[in-house]
Amino acid sequence: MAEECGASASKALPKPAGVRDSLAINFDRLRAGEALGDEWFYGRRAVELLGKGATERDLDAYRSSLFFNMKDVWGDEMARDHELRLRRKHDDALEADARPRYFETQRFNAEEREEAGL
Repeated sequence: MAEECGASASKALPKPAGVRDSLAINFDRLRAGEALGDEWFYGRRAVELLGKGATERDLDAYRSSLFFNMKDVWGDEMARDHELRLRRKHDDALEADARPRYFETQRFNAEEREEAGL
């Protein structure tokens, strides 16, 4: 019984027809100038939007709005500090996205590992 549960749990369930993923939904919102959650402005989620065709310029208006809201709530110094952390997070995500991706289940020879920096 436990083996059956484990086997079925490991299979990916198909996405129901008409269901879109959050990336597609938020990319469309960005293009329409609609509101997005701030997790889409910097970092991994922003890099996903960039990969789908958004530009840094597309995100800048949202980032600016976020900064001025932070400034209103926290004050100038704290808002600038937090924006700096967000920009570093974004730079790290861009750098990580540029690296080749290897999965643990794949096997590579020593030369491939060296090339990948592993």
